[in-house]
Amino acid sequence: MHFRWPVKQVSRAMRYYQMSIWLIVPLIMALITFDNLNDREFANTLGRLCFILLCLALALVTNSLKRAGIPLYLDNKGSGENMINTALWGLLLSAPLIAALASTVGYLTTAQKLLARLETSVAIWFLLLVIYHIIRRWMLIQRRRIAFDRAKQRRADILAQRAKGEEESTHTPNSIEGAIEVDETEIDLDAISAQSLRLVRSILTMVALVSVIVLWSEIHSAFGFLENIKLWDVNSTVNGIDIAQPITLGALLIAILVLIVTMQLVRNLPALLELAVLQHLDLTPGTGYAITTITKYLLLLFGAILSFSWIGIEWSKLQWVVTALSVGLGFGMQEIFSNFISGLIILFEKPIRIGDTVTIRNLTAPSPRSIPAPLPFQTGTAKRLSCLTRPLLPSSLSTGRCRTR
Repeated sequence: MHFRWPVKQVSRAMRYYQMSIWLIVPLIMALITFDNLNDREFANTLGRLCFILLCLALALVTNSLKRAGIPLYLDNKGSGENMINTALWGLLLSAPLIAALASTVGYLTTAQKLLARLETSVAIWFLLLVIYHIIRRWMLIQRRRIAFDRAKQRRADILAQRAKGEEESTHTPNSIEGAIEVDETEIDLDAISAQSLRLVRSILTMVALVSVIVLWSEIHSAFGFLENIKLWDVNSTVNGIDIAQPITLGALLIAILVLIVTMQLVRNLPALLELAVLQHLDLTPGTGYAITTITKYLLLLFGAILSFSWIGIEWSKLQWVVTALSVGLGFGMQEIFSNFISGLIILFEKPIRIGDTVTIRNLTAPSPRSIPAPLPFQTGTAKRLSCLTRPLLPSSLSTGRCRTR
């Protein structure tokens, strides 16, 4: 009900599952008993029969879950109607039958090990799927609560303004509600929910893949060859001794994976932070945006340093880059850094916020969707001019006189 799964189909799947437990658990206990006996004849005869019956019971449970319409993989729209979901269900249905067939032709131990790890992987996948739906349900509750609080606050503001207007004047009763304006642009709940769900889905998918790789690597190190492919060497100093450290293909792939995870976090984590934490804090207007912006910068910096460390580029080896940047500050890069730092000052000083209208001389422009960023001014000749952030600080904008609500 809470996950919006069909109640009838889920009830039928749970009924099949509970019925199969009475068959699966005794078969597993009998199979373990026969495998631990000193006489291997029991394992090759009765143990094989128990394993075949166990495979048939697993196939029955899998088929009932598939008919219930429970998805194993959700696409970007949150739907389970996709090719990956169909392929996964086909694999789960065929695996117990193939394992039963392999045990009959003499591959009993191999079939047991492979099927055990496959079912463990499925259990992890189902657990992460339930966690995803729990988080999605929690986000839906949070979204409804925020929308309800907004509606109550808006209604209270309208009633207060209406009462104040009736006391002051009775000539303009219809313009009272139109005079009510919001001090700060409200966050888009739809966009935040979509970004948060995208982040949760990406993290859980990565956790599932890492768990599967770790689980199956005990049988066959399928990714071990990546550590044998050397791409280049990096010289590092340990106790005053220069050592050549090889950078392998596996390290490069891990660095790329770290960058991908970092970009996903930078794109979606601020939305989750806004929905889960910042909405519960009593912050001044613009403070939440400043926190999420700085969080994105810190995540990007940390992810870049961690990714570069995997390919041998450490902070101690980037001193020449810092030196080059310091020299560049005295030449053409001074304006770039000054505008960036000015944008950070504006971010915390908050003379302008998202949703404000800025007027400089005869030019007017809305504040950009991201700060620090140039202000796009539209001139009368259909030209767009960009005003950098550094000239805004010494102007009267810092005193707040240029803000129009």
